[in-house]
Amino acid sequence: MSNDSIMTKKAGVRTESEILKQYKDEFLKELVSVNIKREIILAWAAVILTAAILAINLLFLDNQEESLYVSLASYRLHILLLCVSAAFITIFSIHKSITLKNIFAVRLADISMNGFVLILCSIIAVNNELVGQRPFSYLTAMFCIGSMILMPAFERLFIYILSWVIYHAGLIFWVGDTMIIFQNFIFVTMLMALLLLISHINYSAHVNNFIDRKTIEEKNKELDRLYKINEERLRERTEELSQIIELEKLRIAFFANISHELRTPLNVVFSAVQMLERTLKSIQLQEKQKEIKQYILLMRQNCYRQIRLVNNLIDITKIDAGYMQFNPKNCNFVKVVEDITLSTVSFIEEKDISLTFDTDIEEKIILCDPDMIERIVLNLLSNAVKYTPEGGHIFVNIYDRNDRVILSVKDNGIGISQEMLQLIFERFVQLDRTTARSVEGSGIGLSLVKSLV
Repeated sequence: MSNDSIMTKKAGVRTESEILKQYKDEFLKELVSVNIKREIILAWAAVILTAAILAINLLFLDNQEESLYVSLASYRLHILLLCVSAAFITIFSIHKSITLKNIFAVRLADISMNGFVLILCSIIAVNNELVGQRPFSYLTAMFCIGSMILMPAFERLFIYILSWVIYHAGLIFWVGDTMIIFQNFIFVTMLMALLLLISHINYSAHVNNFIDRKTIEEKNKELDRLYKINEERLRERTEELSQIIELEKLRIAFFANISHELRTPLNVVFSAVQMLERTLKSIQLQEKQKEIKQYILLMRQNCYRQIRLVNNLIDITKIDAGYMQFNPKNCNFVKVVEDITLSTVSFIEEKDISLTFDTDIEEKIILCDPDMIERIVLNLLSNAVKYTPEGGHIFVNIYDRNDRVILSVKDNGIGISQEMLQLIFERFVQLDRTTARSVEGSGIGLSLVKSLV
């Protein structure tokens, strides 16, 4: 398994606490930022609501003694809540940036504001009880803070329990009515428990959302990293492949050039042999003529051999380069193969090997390229001659199978092992790979036959 996959798996099994620990500062900054924005909204609501209550009491109640907010200097408490809310809005509207340097101070202001509002509203609620009203200010503050402000468990419990204790202590010391105290205890405690649960759900949802986002970001970064690595590897492989293609083009060009260079002097030698033969016919050297003809025959055979090898090299390079042209035409397949076979009889019989040509039919018109058929037949016969000993026999047969024609070249030579049957048509494969092999060959004749077929 690669290091990349191991790192990816390790990244995928990290716990939530590990992710929060890694991004602790970023999480706190985001948490405080969200809380400040929401607290500014709540502060505006407190300013508007408090100003409306004060205005109603001052404008529509003529007798201050009949006011709903007389005891415990309620007017001053409302004015204090109004001033603190306005100051909070002003400060955090001007200083919007939250950095790691001021995160502690902002967080402390955030917690203090929540605690102050809850405690102040609990005191106002106690004042309401004194004049026979319900503790709506405290309940409203608990609901707003619990449903909108994100607080960890410790902060949440500390602020709510502290305000709860202050509220009930005020009821005990200032109201004193056991029934009112008991009713409020049950009602406020149940509501506080519900709001603590809501606050916990909101905070947990925010934490899970933050963890999910960071997990996705990490996976995206990992995917980007792997993409860049694979892109770099692909680029390197593309460059390597381009270099290989260029080298292959050079190799093909080299073989094409060297093949032509080899064939040109061979043609000159072969022409010289032919001229020499014609000259010998006019010279009366009976005692040397037979010996000279043997040398000329040897030269001719090797010229044919080299020309066939060069032609094979040229054909192979053309096939590799995609330049091999197929020129089909309707012709008698039987006659084409027979003519090619008979043209090699004298050469084969000189090696004391007999050649037999046989066919099921006398004529079979097919669409084929006679030049390619010639290359195929000559290479098959050449391969048979190389591995057939003196006194052996080569059989060339044509079988008609209606929708296809079968050309068979068999000999009674050394044969081919089962292991080599699947390999002999591969390029450069030879039955005898030792340097002391009894027959010569380039290993491309049968490969060429396979490519042409």
